[in-house]
Amino acid sequence: MCLKKIITILISISFAFNCYCQSFVNGDLDGIVSGPSCLPYNWQNVPYTDVNCLALNLYEDSPDLTNINAPGPLNGTIGNPFSGTTFISGQIGRGNNPNHFWHEGIMQTVSGFIIENTYIIRFHQTVVRNNNALDMSGSWAVYIDTLLAGISEPTYNNEPVGSIFLPWEARSIAFTARATTHLIKFLPLDDDTNNISSTIDTLGGLRMGIDSIGFVIPTSLNEQKVNGGFSLFPNPNNGSFRLQYIGIINKPLLLTITDVYGKVLDTIEVSNTFTNYENPSLIPGMYFYSIRQRNDVISNGKIIVVK
Repeated sequence: MCLKKIITILISISFAFNCYCQSFVNGDLDGIVSGPSCLPYNWQNVPYTDVNCLALNLYEDSPDLTNINAPGPLNGTIGNPFSGTTFISGQIGRGNNPNHFWHEGIMQTVSGFIIENTYIIRFHQTVVRNNNALDMSGSWAVYIDTLLAGISEPTYNNEPVGSIFLPWEARSIAFTARATTHLIKFLPLDDDTNNISSTIDTLGGLRMGIDSIGFVIPTSLNEQKVNGGFSLFPNPNNGSFRLQYIGIINKPLLLTITDVYGKVLDTIEVSNTFTNYENPSLIPGMYFYSIRQRNDVISNGKIIVVK
């Protein structure tokens, strides 16, 4: 075997072990829409008998494989996928009859996790407005087996019913593997307390879209050494960590925490060798920090929050 081929194989093996230890099958949620309640290949709906599903009856737990033409062109259950040919849209809402509640999610069993390692689930979400689900904002709740891993930051959509110009936004949820195989569930969640299906109330029932689901695997985060002589530990953490500087700080520095979209969440002054930081409002996910002296960034890195 030639040297070039050996090197190529070694690079491929290394890349696979570092980036693709596990993955969702058909993370792009592709499939064939032949009517309501279709599912993407290799995915299941979260049944109404599941402890995390709020649906009360059979068929109230069935999300819809959706594209720009189907399954509901007359009621607005259509839309443009983020990628591929289709996406999943799922409703959460109560009808006029209190004995009916729709809660439509998807799930898949994923193997290949390393116990105690942290993983980040990344996906894209949007709000799909149809005739009886006019709410303009909502989220997805992500469960690992039966435990809530996190709730995505809400997405807002004021496009009209039946729009095929849906605004897709990326979201990330982090979790720590407790087994080599986990059942991962995605269920829509309203960000307000009104979930009554309505043809006029824009705060009523909600239909969420999800697409392009995959993993981002953080590496070397247990105690991250960064440029500028700083270390941040523990990482992952629950929103509390210690920042240590190897040396003497002569001038005050600023620590800034941002989300994955660059929104500044917090800024504090760093003036000591050890700085303890605590922010219980940080939900599970990935964040970034930077340490600045005036306008110069002297250190930066990722923060993974798990709870």
